Amino acid sequence: MKILVLIKEVPDMDKVKFDSQRGVVDMAKAPAEINPFDENALEIAVELKEKYPDIYVSVLTMGPKRAEKSLRMAYARGAEGILNGGLLFQSGKRNYLQGQYSAVYTRV
Repeated sequence: MKILVLIKEVPDMDKVKFDSQRGVVDMAKAPAEINPFDENALEIAVELKEKYPDIYVSVLTMGPKRAEKSLRMAYARGAEGILNGGLLFQSGKRNYLQGQYSAVYTRV
């Protein structure tokens, strides 16, 4: 079985500040982290992999270059394949991106 976990980076909500003068949320100084719900999905996928060794876990994000940190964390937690499609999409390589998704789905 192959499992593809989609992850998204979100600001660390404990470090997000509210700018009362402008009336907006200032997320610039809050570090990014993996969405907690996505972390739960990754954890469950890795637990299944440990229980059933024939399972292959891949992680996909559409984040900016800084999302590599989250992908590396996912790899360290047990994901075997990682892909940041956001970099390919932002660089205008849409056909290449579609090919990469096809390759991921083929492997996954």
